[in-house]
Amino acid sequence: MKKLLAVLIVVGISFFGYALKLYPPVDNPRVTSTFGEYRPLGSRGPHFHMGLDFSTARRIGIDIKAAADGYLDRIVIDKDDIYGYVVVLVHEGGYKTLYAHMSDFAPAVKEITDDLEREFNGERVIVQFHPDDVIFKKGDVIGKSGSTGEAMKPHCHFEVRDEEEKSSYDPMLFLAGVPRPIDEKVVLDKISVGSTVMSFVDGGEYEFKGDFPKLEILSYSIGNGNRLGLKDIKYYLNGSLIYELSFSKIDWLDFGNVSYVYDGEKSRMNVEEYVAWYKLYPIDLEANLSMIKVNRFSEIKRFPDVANVRIILEDAWGMKKEARIVLRRVGD
Repeated sequence: MKKLLAVLIVVGISFFGYALKLYPPVDNPRVTSTFGEYRPLGSRGPHFHMGLDFSTARRIGIDIKAAADGYLDRIVIDKDDIYGYVVVLVHEGGYKTLYAHMSDFAPAVKEITDDLEREFNGERVIVQFHPDDVIFKKGDVIGKSGSTGEAMKPHCHFEVRDEEEKSSYDPMLFLAGVPRPIDEKVVLDKISVGSTVMSFVDGGEYEFKGDFPKLEILSYSIGNGNRLGLKDIKYYLNGSLIYELSFSKIDWLDFGNVSYVYDGEKSRMNVEEYVAWYKLYPIDLEANLSMIKVNRFSEIKRFPDVANVRIILEDAWGMKKEARIVLRRVGD
C-alpha cells in the first residue's frame, strides 16, 4: 500500500458565488482535449475527462502558470497515478484549479518535494498547506510540463473544481484568452441504428426496431488539428426536446459512468486518434447523471412509427451544427 503524508491542515473557506475569471496555464494556449471526453483506459477504468488539455508541443519543462491569484492547497507526488505530479490552488470564491502530469514543481516548494521524493522513494505523497503558506499571483510559475501519471505525451491537464471537490466544471466557462481554432468545425460523421453503422446523410431515413431506436452518433469538433469532444448535444423528436447531454459540470460520483453516454465498444483513444460514439437512447429511462440535463424517454414510452429527429451539436467555443433525420420503425 502506498504511504500518504499530510503536512498541515487546511482551514475551509466559504463559497461566495464569485464569478471566477481564469487565464490559460500556458503561453500560446492550444486546447487538445476538452471537458467530458471519453477515456477508455487508466488505473481507474473508463472515465470522463474532467478538464482541458493544453498543448506544450510535446515538450517537458514548459512553464505551467497559475490561472488566477490564489494560495497553494496541496501538491501530489505520484508518478503512477492517473494524474501524476499535481498542484492544486484555491481562488477567491472557493473554486480550485488543478494542474496535472507535471515534471517538476515551483521553486517555492521544490525543496520540500525533492526531500519527500528522496524519503518516500516513489510512494504516493500528498502535502497539504495552510492558506497563508504559499501564495501565487496570476501568471506565476507553479511547475513544469511533463507526462507523469497516465499522460500519453507531455501536456498540461487543467481542471476547475468546486470548494469541496465534489464536481468539476468545464474550464471554458471561466477562461479568457483561449483563441478559437482557425480550423474549427463541428462534424457528424457516422450514425448507428441498432447494430448497423452508416454514413450520416442530412435528411436521410433510417430504420429501427423496438420501442426506441438504438441511436448512436460519431460526432466531434475539429480544433487545432485534433478531434475534440462536444460541449452539448440536443435531441428533438417531432419538434420537442427529449434528451440533452451538456458537459458543463460533472459530479465526481459520475466519474466512471461513461457507459451511459459513450459506446465503449466503438469508442477508442490513442496518441493519434479520438473516436467517440455518443449514445442517444435510454440505457436507463430515468438516468439522472450530472451531464444528462434532459431525459424524457420515460414519458415517451414508445417512439412513433415515423419520427422526425433533429439533433443540435455544439462545441466548446459555441459553434453549432444542426442535423435532421427520419427514423422509421420496421417490424414490431
